[in-house]
Formats: sequence, C-alpha cells, structure tokens
Amino acid sequence: MLGSLLKAADMTRKLPAVLDALPPSTWLAQSRQLASGLLDSRRFAQALLARDRTLAGHNIPVVLRPHPGPHARHHDGMTADRRAHTVLTLFFHQLLMGDDVLLDLRHQAFTAHADTLLWSPHALVARLEPPFVGTVQRLYAGLLAPDAGMLDDAVEGLGLGAARALLEEGVGGTAPGHALFAVLALCVEARVELPPDVLPWALCVASLQQHLRTLGVSVDARSAFTAAGGSLPERRAGARWATAPATR
Repeated sequence: MLGSLLKAADMTRKLPAVLDALPPSTWLAQSRQLASGLLDSRRFAQALLARDRTLAGHNIPVVLRPHPGPHARHHDGMTADRRAHTVLTLFFHQLLMGDDVLLDLRHQAFTAHADTLLWSPHALVARLEPPFVGTVQRLYAGLLAPDAGMLDDAVEGLGLGAARALLEEGVGGTAPGHALFAVLALCVEARVELPPDVLPWALCVASLQQHLRTLGVSVDARSAFTAAGGSLPERRAGARWATAPATR
C-alpha cells in the first residue's frame, strides 16, 4: 500500500528529499512506527474507533469502514466540490483533534454515500508529538488567517524560515502538496535538520494531494480549517487551494 501511495502521489522522487533531511536513525524509527498499524491489528482497530468518535463528535461527514466494498464510480451524488471540502476538513481535523493520525487519504480509500464519505484507510498510523502538532497547527492558521506573527513562529519552529514564501504560495494558489515538497527540498539543500514527524506528515499530505488532484477542483482551505475545529479571525476572502497538477 505504501508503494502505491508514493506512486499515486508522485512521491517516488520526493521521498528521498524528505529522508535526506532526517538522520537515518530517525527515519528508521519512524518507519517502524508507521509499520505498527500493519503489524498490530489491535492498535489499528483502536485508532479507527477513536477517530470515528472524534469525527462524529464534530459532525464531520466521514464514517470509518474498515472493510472496503465496491467503490462508487461517480461519487454517488456527492459533488467533487463537496468531496474536496470534506477531505480537506478531515485532513485538518486529524491535526487538530485526537492522538493517532490515519495517513491514507487517497481517493480510492473513500466511497461516497449520499452526503457522507465512507473511509476505508490502509493501516498506516502515526502518533505525532504534541509540540510538532502545535507547530503545524500554527503554520496552517498563520497561512490561512493570515497572521504574520503566528506564521513566523511556526516556520522557525519547523526550521522552514528560509522557505516561507513557498509556503505562502502553496495556500495562495499552487497545489499545497507540491509547495510542501519544494520547501523540504530547500531544507535539504540548506542542510536543515527537520523534526522526525515531518515524514508521516509528508505522507499524509501526499495522499491528500493525490485525492484532491483526482477531483480537479479548488477548495476553500480557510472554510475547511474552521469546519475542522480551527479558529481564525474574520476576513473578506478565503484562501483557495488549487487541486489541478501544479505547473512548477
């Protein structure tokens, strides 16, 4: 499954850049953690149950379904716009709520049923460290608000200060996954040592990007962030993420 995720999300060229920015001992430890869901069915089942509860508690129209059935060919009445908004909301929700993050957000992991997405992820699970999660939350909030102080704090916390302009461009129109991996490539060139949790975060972003690119619509990232439980100040226009293939 991991190989197919990397291929579908065009990460076969990008993953080495991520790994180069992590010490070998770190990415080996992260790889073992990612494999834990595959090797420990009980842990994966617990992660599914916990995530299903948080989704229901926040009225996000996604239901975990461990055993996938036939997938809908035409979204079963759910528009591509609505599906894109729901999946991006799910992505933000996992960063804002709960402990374990289910990394498989690929298009083929979901089936649309009326106004609900049935989610059958493969067993790739990560538990991100709270300081990293808090920094990434501030990163997205700072980009979407926009809030320059919050953004500066987040990019410095992640060691991404030199690549701030690329991150802002990712929210301003370029597909966000491509912006993230361009940022990581710059970090490798600058010999910046990234936090260990960048690896599972990058995998989750890659699968999100594959799903959004398949839908081929733009999505209001600010609206999705607030629907997931994030808090942002008011402004006149929401940032939109393009989901067509990036031209970069």
